[in-house]
Amino acid sequence: MTPNLESKLAICDCIANCAYSLMLKKVGLLTDEEFALVKEGLKELSLLASHGHLSIQIQEANPFKPIDSYLKEKLNSLAIKLESSHTPLERGFIAIRLLWRECLIDLITSLIEIIKHLCRITVPIYLLKDTASLKDFYQSIDSLPEKSMESLTAGLDWPLTAALFGFSHQRDPMMENSHIEDCLGHIEAELLFPLVQIMNDILKICTTSSFSIKFDAEFLDSLSTDGEIIASCLFDALNLNSKKNENSFTNFQILGFLTLTSFDIIQNSLDKFLKKLSSQTGINKNLPDSAALRKRLNTYAKWQKDKRREWERVKNALLA
Repeated sequence: MTPNLESKLAICDCIANCAYSLMLKKVGLLTDEEFALVKEGLKELSLLASHGHLSIQIQEANPFKPIDSYLKEKLNSLAIKLESSHTPLERGFIAIRLLWRECLIDLITSLIEIIKHLCRITVPIYLLKDTASLKDFYQSIDSLPEKSMESLTAGLDWPLTAALFGFSHQRDPMMENSHIEDCLGHIEAELLFPLVQIMNDILKICTTSSFSIKFDAEFLDSLSTDGEIIASCLFDALNLNSKKNENSFTNFQILGFLTLTSFDIIQNSLDKFLKKLSSQTGINKNLPDSAALRKRLNTYAKWQKDKRREWERVKNALLA
């Protein structure tokens, strides 16, 4: 059974907790034996999530309760020690950002396959630009901002933790005052903009009169509706960013729900579009054979494979 995004988020939280535990061990706040116990519990939870039997509902009052309850039952006071090492905002932010990276890799992989199919019919300039936008966004979030301003971990090794997560940079290059609270809102909008654009571009391709493949009205309506939902998520993110309340964790939960909903919708839409393209056999023999296009696609393909390998390395290093 393939885990859904809520189960993948639980896996990311297990990875994050394992990195925190390793950092606590390295700074002398956990013994080797305590770390081994924590890691074993997190591995068990990650396995449950990978089979779809554990998930995190980010919009719940306490989204981490399923994981924390399991660890407390298994580890007693040791689980409380781990839980108190970071704020809920830090914990959720890192789990979401880890999941974003995985989702972006999946989206870019799907876009590359779609572009390859479309190249038999037309030159998909729009989608090439969309792929570049997602790649740029991935690189902009391949970082970890400073701790929450309410952090409980003032004396702990935050740069080490960032490195354990596999982030290329510690500070978020998009933010001048790079605390987690400073990143909420604007970064979600930066993510949702290209997702809206991708949906618009796919619909544009499907409804162009010169496009040789004709799609049924039900599929086009589905694409249009999905695009409108993601656009609505973008609007809500922008609105929340302009009217921030004092509860940063509540803001984070709302924004997390909006981005995960959008990722789920757009990945399903791309999968459906790719399936329809794969069933077509027509080739436009008048299209020029572009070496530059092939080179660009190969560059994107190599990049996404390298990033996927890096992500697998991080997971294996922390939970193996």
